Amino acid sequence: MEDCPVKTSYSFEHRPGLAVIKQNIMSNLDSTQKTNKLLLVLITIFLPPVGVAVDRGIKGEFWISLILTIIFFIPGLIYSLYIILK
Repeated sequence: MEDCPVKTSYSFEHRPGLAVIKQNIMSNLDSTQKTNKLLLVLITIFLPPVGVAVDRGIKGEFWISLILTIIFFIPGLIYSLYIILK
């Protein structure tokens, strides 16, 4: 009777089709993150404090953004974009 070797470890390299599927899933996640960041930047351009609140929550950065936006729109916009893109 012949002994069959038992494979105890499994990886995507053994099945090339699964490696391609894994790569597609990872690239889709990356594109989704880029889309989310783009939408967040668009929200921030129109309402800077809202963009900061969505990204970071209502904390110190939100209040600084709100005060800068109330004083003058451009400093609030620049600060908010800096916070979101860093």
